[in-house]
Amino acid sequence: MKKALLFLPLFLAACVSPGEVCTSYGFAPGTTEFAQCLQAEMQRRSAMGAASLQYFGTVNQQRAQPVYQAPPRPIIRPCRTIFHSDGSSSIVC
Repeated sequence: MKKALLFLPLFLAACVSPGEVCTSYGFAPGTTEFAQCLQAEMQRRSAMGAASLQYFGTVNQQRAQPVYQAPPRPIIRPCRTIFHSDGSSSIVC
């Protein structure tokens, strides 16, 4: 549960563009500060995305291992029944 809460800001930030974030910080579009904010926001999102991919990738690798492996199927050979003239029979495979 705690790990899921760590990625909550990533999911919430994905709904807002980096430009909207920088504007909400008070930077005016077209200024150097706004450009620096955009660059920092993009790097932050990239780092958080890489962290989530790394986390979820390791979780999926752990789940990919089979829990139960079925035993190999037996080899089935065709058999036939031979009826003898004395009334007996035998099975030949």
